[in-house]
Amino acid sequence: MVLSQCLDNLLAFFEHDDGTLGELLGAIRAIRFAVSPDATYVRNIAPIPIQSGEAKGAEKDPLSSGAVRKRLDRLFEQNPSFKTEVMSDVRQYVTDEYAERRGSGATLLSLLPQLEKNRIEKRLSKCRRLRIREAKHG
Repeated sequence: MVLSQCLDNLLAFFEHDDGTLGELLGAIRAIRFAVSPDATYVRNIAPIPIQSGEAKGAEKDPLSSGAVRKRLDRLFEQNPSFKTEVMSDVRQYVTDEYAERRGSGATLLSLLPQLEKNRIEKRLSKCRRLRIREAKHG
């Protein structure tokens, strides 16, 4: 649930709704098939018509916002440290510290190397403080 809140906060920050990620992935899917419809590496992830039951005739879209959210939740459930890092990156990206870079068109993806560097520097700084404290009390 925390990841869902993080994703919601990121979308809200950029004034988008919950379906934005699914819409983006749907656009990517359309482009992939338009550019190279016969490519063997392109997996078919088109909406699937429902054949029976109450929803017969509707489509099950693997890129709907609900389906994307389930996949993200499953990914982060299987990789808890990755979840923590992504949440940290998103929180840092929306801070005032990165406002100017966002304003100049920098995306979260383009800033990931800098965010990772900052995360490592914070960890090293914390380790240094602990060593100094241990040396004083040691």
